[in-house]
Amino acid sequence: MKAPRSNSVYKSHRVLALTFLVILIGLLLAPSGRIKVSVHAQDQEQAAQGHSYASLDGGQVAELNNLYQGLWAGQPFSEEEKYILRRFAAGAQISELEARVVTARVLYDYYVANNYLSQDNLALLKKYEAYCLAEHHFNEDARLKMKRETYARQLATQSKDR
Repeated sequence: MKAPRSNSVYKSHRVLALTFLVILIGLLLAPSGRIKVSVHAQDQEQAAQGHSYASLDGGQVAELNNLYQGLWAGQPFSEEEKYILRRFAAGAQISELEARVVTARVLYDYYVANNYLSQDNLALLKKYEAYCLAEHHFNEDARLKMKRETYARQLATQSKDR
């Protein structure tokens, strides 16, 4: 024979169910402006509503749009430029420095085409590298360059050993 359950167990379950029901009804009837939205959801809403280019002027936005179209058309870009342009196209906020580096094609000229940079562009590159260090973001082009140099040193060492 089962022992009879106490009324306190049933009572606590009823209180819990009633509390849950009241909260659910309160959420459904509350004005949507009073409910907090997470930061991630706000970012997605901003991206859906349009791009936020607070620090960029109209000329920079137009140039970045043209470069992004070139990226889709197959023009060569450095890996870091691709990363910045994809973030720009997705609606993420990019800095004015990132926009200047991409529009000047400094990263492509230095890391991919191996062209000499003017003093202004070299200063811009150094400023961007310092920005990456401050933001704890590793420049993808610098990483690939170091990887190629390490591989070349390993090949040279192996050929000397033979």
